[in-house]
Order: sequence, then structure tokens, then C-alpha cells
Amino acid sequence: MSTVFQEVRLDHLVLNNHLVQRATWENMASEDGQMTEELYKIYETLAIAPYLLIQKLNSCYR
Repeated sequence: MSTVFQEVRLDHLVLNNHLVQRATWENMASEDGQMTEELYKIYETLAIAPYLLIQKLNSCYR
């Protein structure tokens, strides 16, 4: 029986578990559509998590 903390393989990608950060809308871009320092901090925090796959499906640019 599979558990959330078991290793999973997606083609050549090996994940330590089944946890995924789904695509979200943060509404934190600058007026000209650029990433802000606050937005960088959010992604930095997510990126250092040893147990998370980040799924980002789309981005909107002005």
C-alpha cells in the first residue's frame, strides 16, 4: 500500500514523497509585472523544502 511519504518516480524525476505545491496566484508582482522581493522569498522558502514538488502551470505578464 502506497503512503504519502514513499518515493515516487515520474519518468526520470524521482521524488521523496507524493506532496505537491499546486499552482497558485500570489498577486505580488510589481506594477510592471516583475517579481518582487517578497515573491522571491516565497519561492525561496518553497524551494528549500526537502519534501515538495512545486507545480507552476501558467504566468501572466503585462
